[in-house]
Amino acid sequence: MLQCSAPGCTLEAKNRCSRCKTRPYCGSECQAKDWQAHRKECNKFQSPTSNGGNTRPAFNPAGFSPFGIMCNPSTGQTSPISTTAFFFAELFGYVAERPELVYTEVVDTYRIYATGDYMQAAQKVDPSPEDLVAGFPSFVDRAHRSGIFPDWWKDEHREGILKFAQEDEWGRLDRGVVPKEQIQAHLPKPARIVTLEMIIERIENTA
Repeated sequence: MLQCSAPGCTLEAKNRCSRCKTRPYCGSECQAKDWQAHRKECNKFQSPTSNGGNTRPAFNPAGFSPFGIMCNPSTGQTSPISTTAFFFAELFGYVAERPELVYTEVVDTYRIYATGDYMQAAQKVDPSPEDLVAGFPSFVDRAHRSGIFPDWWKDEHREGILKFAQEDEWGRLDRGVVPKEQIQAHLPKPARIVTLEMIIERIENTA
């Protein structure tokens, strides 16, 4: 049995790192937990392409194809995985009938990004509610270009997420800054905060 690489996990590895395809994991949650330790090694296997700065692994070991069908434990649904962002399998597992699940995570990711409260940020900032609202549409467009959205995402969902960020009790950006600790407490799994930071990294690395 090939064991998951995440510290403390003894489960069988079902996938490999979605970026370098070398380090085995039992699932996306363990990959997120192990990312900080694996990051430097992972980057050695990346090579730039002309696709907007995105990277692709140089090889894909047999028996560990990252594409196909993934079940999302939080929804109990299955959905085809996009070939562009397997690392965000849980996000891609959300179904079109409940787009607000994606809306929530994108809004929370934006909150972390806008305040600079993530590892790659140069410094933390304290944006006004007006600045948070004004900057969100362009962030959504950058997120779309980065390929993190599910395959079912359409123009109507862009309008939906902008409305969500204006009207939803949790999602309203005009409430001002929401501390990262509060965002983490609102997530179904606290460890998912690492995945939100990975989403930021992917967006920043996309032209």
